[in-house]
Amino acid sequence: LQAAGYSLGQSVTAFGEVVGMTMPLLFLPFIVTSALVVNLIPNISAEKTLMRSSNIELKSVLAIRIALLISIPIAFIFFFFGGPICSFLYTKPSVGIYLRYLSVTVIFLSLHHIIAGILHGLGKQVITTVNYLIGMSLHLVCIYYLVAIPEIGINGFIIGFIFSSFLIFFLNIISLNRFLNVRIKFIKHFLNPIFSSILMIASIILSNNYLISLRAPMHLSVLLPTLLGFIVYSIMIILTGSIKPKTIKYILSGR
Repeated sequence: LQAAGYSLGQSVTAFGEVVGMTMPLLFLPFIVTSALVVNLIPNISAEKTLMRSSNIELKSVLAIRIALLISIPIAFIFFFFGGPICSFLYTKPSVGIYLRYLSVTVIFLSLHHIIAGILHGLGKQVITTVNYLIGMSLHLVCIYYLVAIPEIGINGFIIGFIFSSFLIFFLNIISLNRFLNVRIKFIKHFLNPIFSSILMIASIILSNNYLISLRAPMHLSVLLPTLLGFIVYSIMIILTGSIKPKTIKYILSGR
């Protein structure tokens, strides 16, 4: 950063805003995906021992679907409300621009985490490690060559992180398809959650503007639209068939 023309103080500030403030928010979906992975690895290992390939494929697709249903709306929230989120958490709305830039990586990171867990359950830890090292090498190259360019600066770190996150996910999904027939339906598993997320964002914005016009307290103007958005998204993913009630019952049954 100093090679790009930043002062020492500016370098520390930029580094802290991206790595210390923005990056932890990107790993928010890991609260759920980590729980999935912890249960997924021994489960898939057991199914592999029993030679139940169809069960492995079923549970793998279900885990990927859950990761998408969680990460896609969070990515939309980070993109549209990055400024308010960072203003609320850090009293620095300017950090929101970094969160907006990095919002798409939430999806890649969640999928990488889940797919890596599936591969670990299949005993393919070396493959996931190699894929991760390749992605991190790309990130390192971007940091070294792009961050030092004055016109790019700290954005070089962001560019590298986006590309490396996608590359790790891409390598993992290619590796997984070598061992499993994972059938992901584009409309059902991608487009429907995206459509539901758009309606969620619209409901949050409209309800927030309405409450502000009524001069409602700030905490109500934040909490109520967020709750409404969650309800709208939950209803829409069921109506669009992204997830069925019987699938939710199956997940909650603990099987």
